[in-house]
Amino acid sequence: MGTLRKRKGREVWTARYVDEHGILREVSTGCKDRGAARSTLSGLEARVEKIKSGIISRAEANTATWATAVLTQHITDYFVALRGKGVTDKTVAERSSYLRQIVTACRWGRLCDLSRTQAERWLSGQVAAGKGARWHNHRVITVNAFGNWLVREGRIAVNPFSQMTRRNEKADPRHQRRALSVSELAALFDAAERRPLQQTSKIAGAKVQLTPATVDRLQWRGRTHSLLWRTLAYTGLRLGEARSITLAQVHLEGSQPYIDLSPRDEKSRRGAQIALKADLAAELRSYITERRGRLLGLCGTLGNVISLRGEVDNAPLFDVPPKMTPVFYHDLKAAGIAKRDASGRVVDVHSLRHTFGTLLAKSGVSLQVAQRAMRHSTPTLTANIYTHLDLGDLGAAVAALPVVSTSKVAKAVAMGQELRPIQRPIDGRISMSHGAIPCTLGDQDRGHAQVGESDEIVNVSKDSQGVDNGAPAATRTRDPRLRRPMLYPPELQARKKEGLLDPTMLSCRKQPPAQKPCSLPQSRKPVRQMRLRAIAYVEQRDFVCHNRL
Repeated sequence: MGTLRKRKGREVWTARYVDEHGILREVSTGCKDRGAARSTLSGLEARVEKIKSGIISRAEANTATWATAVLTQHITDYFVALRGKGVTDKTVAERSSYLRQIVTACRWGRLCDLSRTQAERWLSGQVAAGKGARWHNHRVITVNAFGNWLVREGRIAVNPFSQMTRRNEKADPRHQRRALSVSELAALFDAAERRPLQQTSKIAGAKVQLTPATVDRLQWRGRTHSLLWRTLAYTGLRLGEARSITLAQVHLEGSQPYIDLSPRDEKSRRGAQIALKADLAAELRSYITERRGRLLGLCGTLGNVISLRGEVDNAPLFDVPPKMTPVFYHDLKAAGIAKRDASGRVVDVHSLRHTFGTLLAKSGVSLQVAQRAMRHSTPTLTANIYTHLDLGDLGAAVAALPVVSTSKVAKAVAMGQELRPIQRPIDGRISMSHGAIPCTLGDQDRGHAQVGESDEIVNVSKDSQGVDNGAPAATRTRDPRLRRPMLYPPELQARKKEGLLDPTMLSCRKQPPAQKPCSLPQSRKPVRQMRLRAIAYVEQRDFVCHNRL
């Protein structure tokens, strides 16, 4: 039997009871009224009895217990679990902002209040008010991940947000980046190095004389910013990754200089070795030497600076402020580069990573090597997102294609021949084409074609030796039964070349046998004779045409 008591100095009642494991538990009821506290204690004891009798399982009982907990407690436990998995503070802060925004807008207080319908209704309203598809998808992903964590922890039975759908971000682009050209990169590096001193001198005016120490500090700041942008553009490092690099992680001694990026600082948590370009490695070598001297207080000439490895190895490579995005925009403005172009594409710090991927593609690097250099999980991300090719690049690629000319028109142009339209008879209709010999139709009123002496009927499909090859481009007649030269018997072809072919013997088929006496009735004999005469005439006409080939 459980008991109730009030602790000294507290207004709420505390319940004491024995759980299903025989352990004495003491929990706060959260009630100031004794009757309400007694009801809470009865519920706890009833839960223990149901577990002991097997009516409900322990997991179901825990789920029922968690349902009464305040939702903010679940959210706090969720982000503690994320930090325990190694998720960065930046990601945790972003997800916390998204989740708390939805919880506040939908007025959820406990787990039983979670509703997919309410979340979708609020998100749809925000999209209708002007929010983008990417904004919508970030919040859908966050609440879905939170629901999956609740299921894994046994706090709810089913994720209420599992069926929420994402929107198509390609159909609603809001922040499309572009890559910088080589000339724009040169202008950016130069402006970043000169801007701190020029801007300070302009603000101070001509009446204020800057001290040598101030000038040296401003020049060093400009050099640091310029080298930071150069490193991002020629290595593909993200700004956060570049900020985490220390002097000890830069290796410039071997044949291939590289930067050793630790797994805890990389986005994918795998770690990588970033290869360095030769000119960038030389610039970094000079910069690191002076950086070590400034850290040790030896800010004399570079020749007097002593590189003492081990004492300053843990210092960051680039000494830059926490927020570099405004600095980048000021450098863009000083370089004369628009933040947003005519097509709506923007330039920001991450555009330098896009520039790195684009320069790799324009240099002819294979997609697999570019993927490894960009440290992407799939080549699709490298090719479709981080590679920007304009019309000039496509035109240069098309211009590099070999010239292939096999058509008759191209050959005629190469030989200087004149192309003229040719009439070709096709089933009684005249068609115009190039590359054929003129062919005319005779009198069609008689129901057949007569070939005149001035008509030229030449097969347009001949090989290099002038021999007919039987291609579909052969001369056609009104007769639907096509006659091709290759149907000639070999002996007739040989006699045709020698000019010994008798026109009466022209036939690609065997001569019809002698007509036998017709045994048909007298009334049908004229019809049979007319048919035989028509067939004989058509065959003679076809082979006269072929003989003129």
